[in-house]
Amino acid sequence: MNRIIKLSSLAMLVILMNIGLSGCSGNFAQKPQIEDSPSTTASSPSQLDETPVEFVPFEDPPLPIGSINPVYPEFARKNGIQGTVVLEVEVLKDGSVRNIHVKRSVSGGLDEAAIEAVRKVRFKPGRSSGQPVDVLLIMPVEFTLH
Repeated sequence: MNRIIKLSSLAMLVILMNIGLSGCSGNFAQKPQIEDSPSTTASSPSQLDETPVEFVPFEDPPLPIGSINPVYPEFARKNGIQGTVVLEVEVLKDGSVRNIHVKRSVSGGLDEAAIEAVRKVRFKPGRSSGQPVDVLLIMPVEFTLH
């Protein structure tokens, strides 16, 4: 159990370094199912893929192929809105993203910009015992005005 926690912490660091996010924190988590708590989704409920996915512990986390580059919404920029949107992302064993849920929201259109940016990226899938697996990933997307 302690080894899984250490591996998850290391995996979080690797992903944060690879996507170029600084000053934010997050965890990787895998759960047998998505919580029924209210959250914002990347698509309307009628468009969600409800096919069950088995999430298993993993040694190698999914890694984005390329960088995640959200477009800063003009409204948020003009109004000085900054923050970190935290997303729960289903990364499937083929590297595609299925469902995205907002776990921590930021106003001004930043949620939608974060979802759109993550949806455009393909991932190197997570692996368990050398085999690709479906992973439920917690991913922070930081918005900072310079």
